[in-house]
Amino acid sequence: MKKLLSTLLLLAGGLQAEEIHRSFSPETKLILKADMESVRAVPELNKLVNNRHAEKFRGMISNFIGVELQKTQILWIGALEKDQAVIVLEGDYDVKQIQKACETHGFFEKVDQADAIFTVNIPDKKKPGKINQLAVIDDHMLVFGPPEYIQSYLKAYFEDQDLMTETKLKKTDSLAYDSGLMHAVVLEHDKKCENNPLLKQLIAMEFKVAYEQDFKLSMMMKSDNKELLTPLKQMIEGLIGLGQQMTLPKVPPMMKDELLGQAKVSVNDDQININTQLSAQIIQNLLNVLVY
Repeated sequence: MKKLLSTLLLLAGGLQAEEIHRSFSPETKLILKADMESVRAVPELNKLVNNRHAEKFRGMISNFIGVELQKTQILWIGALEKDQAVIVLEGDYDVKQIQKACETHGFFEKVDQADAIFTVNIPDKKKPGKINQLAVIDDHMLVFGPPEYIQSYLKAYFEDQDLMTETKLKKTDSLAYDSGLMHAVVLEHDKKCENNPLLKQLIAMEFKVAYEQDFKLSMMMKSDNKELLTPLKQMIEGLIGLGQQMTLPKVPPMMKDELLGQAKVSVNDDQININTQLSAQIIQNLLNVLVY
């Protein structure tokens, strides 16, 4: 049933956002959703994802595990502790090609999994003893990450279970809507925020990147304590003003000036919204310096 459902959700468009992330571990600290088709539709970003470095990386992945990354439509990342993550790819994949590539490498260990079409353990060459797991749910959905998290994800996904707590799931409601190019939802604050009297009272935080001729960046912070919002808004405006007067390491002055100069901070009911933008030309200039 789930195999059919994932295909129908992919075709329906947008509805998959209500399903995919619900099987992430309750330990998940942040969820990132990226619309790769929209990313490739942006001229500046299309040039980035198709430069020689990106093509070399895609070729390596294709030869190694048979996955054609350019066929990915939606990318999901569920970030965990210690730089670990569960990665879900939605797209149109060649299952036979993936199986053939994985079987070609003798050091891949096939894993018995009743529901997934194909599951293998993949040793990390750079970190001896570390193993990642790739599960092919069907020709529209792949899952990759630490074996214990992949197994719990598969069990929850095929049994229609929600692994994350109700509190965390509520924070992800906005993922069901149009998220632009990228949309990140913070589920747990960094430990560094626990001692900050303002930040520790935030109950939700989101980041979005959209494209409408220019790049639109937005951040939302929500709190049950509405009295907190005005002083937090003032603190953010102060930091923006200070940043405009400073030289920020590794940030080109033109990018900093536009990013901070365009920033608008507002309070709306129980949340603070920060909106700014970057011109496509600045992004192109930056990529020319850093990548090409």
